[in-house]
Amino acid sequence: MRVPADAQRRPHRRGVVSAPLKGGEVMFAPLAAMAAMFLVQVIACDVVLEPDYVVGLCADNGQGNPECGTGFAIEDHKILTARHVVRNSDGSYKTGLVVKATQYYDHPFVGEVVYVSETYDVAIVQVKKHLDEFIPVCDSNLVQLGDRVSTHKFSGTSYIETSEGVVSKFYGDIISATASGRPGFSGGPLMWLDREGGDCAIGVVYGEVISTGRVLASPLTPAFASLVKPTNAGD
Repeated sequence: MRVPADAQRRPHRRGVVSAPLKGGEVMFAPLAAMAAMFLVQVIACDVVLEPDYVVGLCADNGQGNPECGTGFAIEDHKILTARHVVRNSDGSYKTGLVVKATQYYDHPFVGEVVYVSETYDVAIVQVKKHLDEFIPVCDSNLVQLGDRVSTHKFSGTSYIETSEGVVSKFYGDIISATASGRPGFSGGPLMWLDREGGDCAIGVVYGEVISTGRVLASPLTPAFASLVKPTNAGD
């Protein structure tokens, strides 16, 4: 699919999901039907997003400095994030990720990349630590233009930065909204605030529209079925 040049995303770090085309256009990778391998059930109850659900994912950048992105718990022991947050410049995946959460900020724990999508900017990190709270996942196909959404960024300290807006455009299945998608929000949830029954995640933030600063997010419903084990994940 092709989208106008003003939809070019600003990558927050590595992991390109789009490629330049003639005439200044950009092609986003087509989104496959993704429900078979890793389907997350929607929780039919009122849910209020708490900071405990959103975590920081940090790893050494090879120069002695930590690089951090955002992730969010979707079930016990599993954290969803953007692929480029956990990917090295050589295409391998980071190991020994340090996971920080507000309720455990002084006691970070370790996570490993267990599933990635080479088509979408999505990855799953598994942790041994029991996660008491997690975000329900909704059918992203149900969201409509004008629906209220929010994005969430782990600040690197002990609080969560939040930005709210509305769904403003679809680029194929890619969701764009007026909430913030600036660096640091990568890997965080795009939350749907208009769902009857409570807030839920419908996407993973991976970048922003350069000309407007609006968030771009990979939709979750078509995202899960392309998840595979990364080549350096081990057994």
